[in-house]
Amino acid sequence: MVTQHWETNTKIPVLKWLQDRGYKTKIEVKVNGKFADVAGLKKGELLVVECKESECALENVLDQCMRYTKGAHRVYIAFDEETLKKFYKLYNTEALPIGIFKVLNGRARLIKKPANLRPSKKVLKESIRYFHKAMEQDKIGISYELSDSLWIKRLKRGITTENVWFYILLALQRHGKVHAYRLRKLISKEFGFKPGIITVYRAAYSLENGGLINSNREGVRKYYIIGPKGTLCLMEAKKILRDLSSK
Repeated sequence: MVTQHWETNTKIPVLKWLQDRGYKTKIEVKVNGKFADVAGLKKGELLVVECKESECALENVLDQCMRYTKGAHRVYIAFDEETLKKFYKLYNTEALPIGIFKVLNGRARLIKKPANLRPSKKVLKESIRYFHKAMEQDKIGISYELSDSLWIKRLKRGITTENVWFYILLALQRHGKVHAYRLRKLISKEFGFKPGIITVYRAAYSLENGGLINSNREGVRKYYIIGPKGTLCLMEAKKILRDLSSK
């Protein structure tokens, strides 16, 4: 039975798929230094699944999954239908050792089988140890490594990459004319997180379409500057955050 977890579009169907095949399941299991969304363990065999839904960025998903291959027997990615289409446009999946789930109407269907991996014995042992320890913590109701829990990760994502437009406006207000690639570096340096370059370009495009920032080209580069509407929007956003933090 799946308990104590948010019913997201992809995680719950994947958990059920694994449980139907006799796997013990857990979310947020550390594998080779990163937290896999879903993990399943049966007779010493560890499977991990990274889940991606419509609003999730795809730039780093393969790097993360390749990292999991050092600490699991099989690695998968689960997508909803729309995100799967985007993924196929970005990557050639045939040569990848990673399996793919398609989640539709609340059911997970395996559409690409993964390779049987040869993980590092040391890393695999540590991953399985973490899995068991996390299961024990669930039994006694104690949060394991709270700073990296599902709830904190959602909060961090919500106030950083999912609202990267706010940091673009801040950077433009501080530095004046800036091109998109440097915007990403400024956000990383000044605000402590590194959004994907595609995420930055998309946010800048939306801000320009909304009249919050303006642009001009100098050679091959496109530079952005904050406009009056963007300045007012930034002031309002800061006020909201100040009011929230003071409660």
